Amino acid sequence: MQIAVLGGGHGCYAAAVHLTEQGHSIRLWRRDAAAFEPVLTSKTIKVKDFRGEREVVIACPTTDLETAITGAELIVIPLPSTTHESLSEQVAPYLEDGQVVFLPPGTFGSFLFARALARSGNTAAVRCAETGTLPYLARKHAEDRVVISGYATRLPTGVWPAEETDRALAVIAQAYPVERCENALSGALMNAGPIIHPPLILMNAGPLEHFEAWDIHNEGTQPAIRRVTDALDGERVALREALGFSAPHFPLRDHYDTSPDADEWMYGRAAHERLTDSGDWREDIDLQQHRYMVEDTRLGLSLMVSVGRWAGIQMPVTEGLLNIACPVAEQDLYETGRTLEALGLSHMTREQLNTLLHQGFTSPPAAEEKAPIGIIGAGRMGRGIALAYAFAGVPVLLVDAKDRDDGDRQRLFSEADEELRRDLAFLAQVELLSSAQIPRVMERVTYLSMAQGATELARCDIVYEAVPERMDAKERAFKYASEAARDDAVVASTTSTFLVSDLAKRLNHPQRCINAHWLNPAHLIPLVELSCEASVDDRALALLQESLHTIGKVTVVCSASPGYIVPRIQSLALNEAARLVADGVASAEDIDKAVRNGFGPRYAVLGLLEFIDWGGGDILYYASNYLADNLDPRYGPPDIVAENMRTGRNGVREGQGFFDYRDMDTAAYREARMTEFVQLLGHRGLLPRFMSANTGTAGIASE
Repeated sequence: MQIAVLGGGHGCYAAAVHLTEQGHSIRLWRRDAAAFEPVLTSKTIKVKDFRGEREVVIACPTTDLETAITGAELIVIPLPSTTHESLSEQVAPYLEDGQVVFLPPGTFGSFLFARALARSGNTAAVRCAETGTLPYLARKHAEDRVVISGYATRLPTGVWPAEETDRALAVIAQAYPVERCENALSGALMNAGPIIHPPLILMNAGPLEHFEAWDIHNEGTQPAIRRVTDALDGERVALREALGFSAPHFPLRDHYDTSPDADEWMYGRAAHERLTDSGDWREDIDLQQHRYMVEDTRLGLSLMVSVGRWAGIQMPVTEGLLNIACPVAEQDLYETGRTLEALGLSHMTREQLNTLLHQGFTSPPAAEEKAPIGIIGAGRMGRGIALAYAFAGVPVLLVDAKDRDDGDRQRLFSEADEELRRDLAFLAQVELLSSAQIPRVMERVTYLSMAQGATELARCDIVYEAVPERMDAKERAFKYASEAARDDAVVASTTSTFLVSDLAKRLNHPQRCINAHWLNPAHLIPLVELSCEASVDDRALALLQESLHTIGKVTVVCSASPGYIVPRIQSLALNEAARLVADGVASAEDIDKAVRNGFGPRYAVLGLLEFIDWGGGDILYYASNYLADNLDPRYGPPDIVAENMRTGRNGVREGQGFFDYRDMDTAAYREARMTEFVQLLGHRGLLPRFMSANTGTAGIASE
């Protein structure tokens, strides 16, 4: 069978290997070409499981989504549910009659894929199915290597629409051991992730934040936590029964039960022991960013809570865990979750929802209304932010920040439109979208005059100020924002010059002012630096962070200090490079060559402070003093480096530095970082070549 596997995660690689070894022809799609390079080049994935180690040839690794999907009978998407909304829109135009989309697991993602298909205008008869868990206990150990500790033996699966269940399961059964559920919602309420992971991360929050790595499934799974998990799962089963879904409900206690007469769970017997024995789940879990929080808790628990409220079922443990998770994650997880309200289904009666689940969409569902992002300023930064949001599927209102005549304004908007189209054409060239999708992105950008923006910006939860770095321009923009934006909206300045404390006082609601420093090119660079005062409204900061995370940005928060993080480091480095030219130390060409081939790759893998710990703070201390004595006092080490050296916090070799390594397997840590470094050098074509001096093969010295 022709099968497409979409994604580059642990389960995706495991699926590609496992399904290939079953005799199927696999198209493995991954968006990140750089990380995918080892598989694209060799067309193999190394695997280790109970049968030993081997290399498996993948028929068609590709970065082209259309190539992967076209002609496939089964499309397997073993990705986190957080990817479903955006991926469903990308996949929808390529789907064909008779195909089955399989989400292991789904968190009701089958509804999102079916809705995206209907909204896209694609009339293909496609079935969407979802099950209760990933079919593999797997972890990638490199970008071309996966270790599989266990395989699923039973996968309870629901289908959208339910009337197509027999056809869909007949296709999936050629690849996986599926068992019939009543419909897609029944399949969604089989999802084990929201039952296993929220209690484990919340009740292990202390050790997770204290230790560098902690195995929540081993030492983190204790009797008290199991009692909470059992109570949570009991509420899930009660909800299923209240909705008329029949047994087996696959209670999680069967996963832990090793007695010979226990019911077999999804991974068979003794799967928990295989998982803990592997050691692969001893990991560093960020309680705000890890998928156990943003997927299993935010999406999984919120779905259960919303269905329970809709059905009139009391779920105190589920609601309690979700409520506790909100301050841990510093966001309203229900408000941003996958609820019936968010899906537009909460108004339905049971009969109406059951009919929809059985028949599917009989007409295209109305597109949901997303609050637009407001941007004051249509220059380079404003356009970059507009592109970042529009590309991710968010509507944008781009407001000209100057009063000008209609002709000048139209020329500005035409120039902005042309620039956005050029940038999108490049993104299509590097296969981040298809050329056919460019108009859909452009439709999300609306150009407005100041007069039009004065009424339209009231629709926005977030308004960015992106005018030139002059205080008079900032003052006018903030006065305009105070008048046009709602009082509960976040106003975020993109300034790299002025302090948030200087700008906030120009708003009617200063506690909702945050500096959001984007780095050019804004639509490509992941980082956005956020700077706010201590008096900032926490809800405003959480809203802005969630908005940025949703479109794939990485945020850091710093105090109201000139220069943020990156500009301060960057300013020193750029000026020093210029001084090297002025002092005749090296040519401009050689200085930049040194940065591209040494400085840059090194710090793309190790952060600056991590690198100090890696090499030793004492090394930095003595080297800095040497430079200070022989060049200029400005090269001297700061007091914190001297203090760390005095207190024996020199880094990895002593267990402490800027970071704590005392409970870390430092050999594994070094190996992981070096592997990442080798992969980066390989992508850049900078790896050393074995025996190149003897064979006459060109080395890398000439760049």
